[in-house]
Amino acid sequence: MLRMMMIGAAAGALLLGTSHALWLNPGVSLGASEARVVTDYYAEKGRCAPGRRGSDCSRSGRRGTNYALGKVLSRKVVVRRLPGELVEELPKLNEGYEYAIVDGDLGILERRTQKLVDVVSLG
Repeated sequence: MLRMMMIGAAAGALLLGTSHALWLNPGVSLGASEARVVTDYYAEKGRCAPGRRGSDCSRSGRRGTNYALGKVLSRKVVVRRLPGELVEELPKLNEGYEYAIVDGDLGILERRTQKLVDVVSLG
């Protein structure tokens, strides 16, 4: 019975476009506290996070985003790896996942596929 329920939930999630949450598990959900760690890190360095600019560190040059949660990132998406010392300040991710700045926002990527598992705005 439980197996049937899980299969039904997976099928429903696929139809709703939320399938990433059922089998991708980075071990961390992003929120305001993780965004604050990143923005504070760059502020201490006297600059904005990659993909952000201006006195208010707003998203540079574009409106909207070029990514979709649960999808593999396209070539249009600007991805920047976080410095090791910053990664050390964030919660540890499960094996196979990494933090990155994704079009000016903080994201978690599945390393193998470059699928965006979670994201939070930095501004």
